[in-house]
Amino acid sequence: MPMEAKAPRLEAYLQRVESKSVISMRRSTWDAFQASSSSLAVIDISHTPLGGVAEQSSVVAAVAERFSPSDGRISIYRHDQNDQPTPINVDHYQVRLNLAQTPTWRNGRGGFNRLQQQHAVVP
Repeated sequence: MPMEAKAPRLEAYLQRVESKSVISMRRSTWDAFQASSSSLAVIDISHTPLGGVAEQSSVVAAVAERFSPSDGRISIYRHDQNDQPTPINVDHYQVRLNLAQTPTWRNGRGGFNRLQQQHAVVP
């Protein structure tokens, strides 16, 4: 697996601004999912920064969907025997493909111009 880009100062800033934890992923990884606004894309998360979820639990499915040129979502469905009678849990991760288009950045609180090289996945 290729090394993921690290931008610790940007990630720390986004965590503070969004008040959520941040996971970075290469744009090429997201593009390989071929998510669109018209259909869900079934994806393999094992070789992504979200792969730890698959290692720690029994993943039933993972899907990606794109809502707009700047926003998407990854949903991970996992089995948890302790949650009977509904043992399937779902975790949703917001995908920010173009941070300059998010409201936090449009109103002047952001200042990075080269953000389209990678995006943040925000759970």
